[in-house]
Amino acid sequence: MSKRYDKELIESEAIKSVRDGRLSEHIGQFILDRAEEISAGIFKPHSNEYHIALVDYAVMKVCEDFLDKYVEGRSAANLIISMIHSGMIDRTRATRWKDLYGELNKSHVRVVSQEGQRKSELIQVAKDDTISRLLSGDNINDLL
Repeated sequence: MSKRYDKELIESEAIKSVRDGRLSEHIGQFILDRAEEISAGIFKPHSNEYHIALVDYAVMKVCEDFLDKYVEGRSAANLIISMIHSGMIDRTRATRWKDLYGELNKSHVRVVSQEGQRKSELIQVAKDDTISRLLSGDNINDLL
């Protein structure tokens, strides 16, 4: 059985990275390699641009959060891989927030609560040209 990476080496590099307060070059390369592998293997992006976007987002997310989340004695490799998966899932879900016009279909709307306080809520909105035209005063016969 061939190994793609050495868990003990990743673990020692993670301990060194936490001690130094920055990711080592070896950990950084490991993050990049796993992100490329996971994106191409599991997510199978439909374009190279989408693949690059997934990898970029996941790598940045892991680089920002790894030092805070790593606990010595636990598997650094497993933490990195799970953070990459989570980041790519988050990025994939975010692309579903667009409607067929390519616009965000979630919007902040100000509402008044039962206590009379105004608050902002993120809600799903739908763009409908017919309704928009009617509300703006266009003649319905022009639409038929």
